[in-house]
Amino acid sequence: MRIVIASFIACVILFSLVPTIDATPIFVIPDDNETLPTPIAFWNNSVSGEHLPLDMCVSNSGITFSVNRELKLLSQSLYTRTSLIAWNGNGSVRWVKTSTTLDGYRFQGVTADESYVYATGDYPAGFISGGPFLAKYDYQGIQIWNTTWNLGGEGEDIVVAEDGTIVVSGYTGNITTGCFIIAFDTNGNEVWRKIVQDWQIPSLAQSSNHIFVVTSEHIRKYATDGALIWSTNYSEGNTVCARGDSLYTLNVSFWAHRYSLPFLHEPARITRWDMMNGTPLWTHDIGIYDVNHQLYNSSGRDWAIDQEGSFVLLMDAQQREAWYYLRIPKEGTGFTSNVLLNNEWVVAFVDIDESGVIHIAGHDRHFDIAIALYDPSFLQEPILMGSDLPLVGVVVVGVAIFDISIIYYLKKKHPSW
Repeated sequence: MRIVIASFIACVILFSLVPTIDATPIFVIPDDNETLPTPIAFWNNSVSGEHLPLDMCVSNSGITFSVNRELKLLSQSLYTRTSLIAWNGNGSVRWVKTSTTLDGYRFQGVTADESYVYATGDYPAGFISGGPFLAKYDYQGIQIWNTTWNLGGEGEDIVVAEDGTIVVSGYTGNITTGCFIIAFDTNGNEVWRKIVQDWQIPSLAQSSNHIFVVTSEHIRKYATDGALIWSTNYSEGNTVCARGDSLYTLNVSFWAHRYSLPFLHEPARITRWDMMNGTPLWTHDIGIYDVNHQLYNSSGRDWAIDQEGSFVLLMDAQQREAWYYLRIPKEGTGFTSNVLLNNEWVVAFVDIDESGVIHIAGHDRHFDIAIALYDPSFLQEPILMGSDLPLVGVVVVGVAIFDISIIYYLKKKHPSW
């Protein structure tokens, strides 16, 4: 028994000597012979004025929903028109809801479940925002209900869990309270709320009837009744996404895909997490570089998880005048890189339906709001990255030698063992 205890202690000591491994960098170097894939469907909605998508989602039935905002000067923002558009599986427009801050709701975020679509944003109160709102529509565009709450500010991020619980996050109108997370039942009744004293709007994701939240200090898992399951200190990211058994965070705010932000010139840091206990499984820094490993500037990024649980990053490379579809399998041991869009797309969002079809919603200089669907058959095979197998081998061999030495020494000193 003492030999077993001694061996266990030896293992702990040796593993503690192994250095902590930081994020593994992924250098994506594009091929000069790349060609753009042809979408299986394309449609656009050219309306008066220039519009910019703010958020999008794809239902299990393949319907795409996008919320969009008319681009205007700040002095005209009170009259800004927003829209909620449903797009059929062939890319054509199914229906459109429009409103302005003065005559209705201003849409900001959207999500959908099997039968309904949910939108959040803010509602007018004279010439200022009255506070957040939440509305529920069926797939024919008929509003089922809407609700507002008196916090000031607006709703930004939104998810709906499998049991129908709807969760909205946003910022309040009170600078001392910061941000909020509020959950509603299927009839629009509030069931719980959390006020977050934070400068960062909480990012939300849902999977397996749980809600995942990232703030500037934590990543947390909640039950749909608001009970905290686990919390992990985390300050290296500000966005969370989940699907099935896959949970990821990254260091790019959702503001990055709503607006063109020219200062986003750093690699995207992606971390995969264990959903059960909140421990990180792997981390990669990924960027698009030239042959001299100089990082291309990027002002547009969006992300998703495909039906296989792989992390997908849509990123523009300004000097290449193209958008790239980057995919990291959930094991974290490889990646694929494919050019997807040209630089006519100023803003682009990505989501993947259950069949694997890639949905893009964005703003094109020629087509205003546009939808493009792609068959995933154009994706290349993953490029395998160097693993930590040499380090693992050193550890295993070292533990074995260390154990044998300890056992041999103890046997000689204490023959009665």
